[in-house]
Amino acid sequence: MKKTIISISISLIIVFGVVMLKNCFSYMLPNDAMGIRAVVAKKHVSQLFLGASAFRKGIDVKMLEEELPGESFILTYNGNQPYNMSLELKEILEEGTVVDTVIADFNPSMINEDANLSDKRFLWDTKFSTKWALWKEISKREDASFYMFYDYFVLSNNEYMITYPVSFPLIAERYYRGGSLDDDAGMTEERLLKLEVAEKPGFHKLQKKAIMDMISICDQYGVKLIFVESPRYIKMADDENYQEKSKALAELLKASGIEYYCATDLDFDNKNAAYYTDLVHMSGEGKRLFTSQIIQRMKENEE
Repeated sequence: MKKTIISISISLIIVFGVVMLKNCFSYMLPNDAMGIRAVVAKKHVSQLFLGASAFRKGIDVKMLEEELPGESFILTYNGNQPYNMSLELKEILEEGTVVDTVIADFNPSMINEDANLSDKRFLWDTKFSTKWALWKEISKREDASFYMFYDYFVLSNNEYMITYPVSFPLIAERYYRGGSLDDDAGMTEERLLKLEVAEKPGFHKLQKKAIMDMISICDQYGVKLIFVESPRYIKMADDENYQEKSKALAELLKASGIEYYCATDLDFDNKNAAYYTDLVHMSGEGKRLFTSQIIQRMKENEE
């Protein structure tokens, strides 16, 4: 019985040690392809595009490289809310990375909910203090549970950790300076119109505060901040909840004196199905057109 207890205790200590090593030190593994640590490793980024998957799929980083001065990088995580973005930006700048301009995702779809984590790569890329800050907000939710805590700290990224020597090079091949190298074909209008729009109303106070925090952080470090909306397909863009949230977000930025560009400010035909793979994400053709318009706007600002 004594041996069994000792064996179980040793096993628990080993498991606890592995979990702590993962949570405290995974961010230190070399990574120059994507994520927070890749930005930190650059030391200086001229244009940092910060947002969710629509940015990753909608911005051609090689076009940015050819047309804009300095070095651009695209930092995205699936479902990246303003609160998460504020944590990412804070960590990058506190690490001493110099960023000249942040082009943040004007994303109405991400502002109506409490703290959440859609992309567990975030937990692999960040320091423990950042992980804990996000968890503290998630734990305030009514649906927070022990399993959620266990999944967040213990289960997350275990497969990636075990297969890292093989999986990282394979994943990294799909990225260049954080941007996706995929060149997807567009869908047909018929298929896009059949897709369901799932937009909930409201502007959550946590996300509103996070946007103000992003503004303060950029002011503190002398970083220029711009918000840009990735054009949604017309069916989603016309959704009442999406439009109301877009209006509320624009009003907040305007009142704060922050430069922003909504999809309607760009010369982008969001009725053209060939530009989209779904209601949110762009095809290769749409990505190149959207990127060219961002480049044009940024060049105009420099004149």
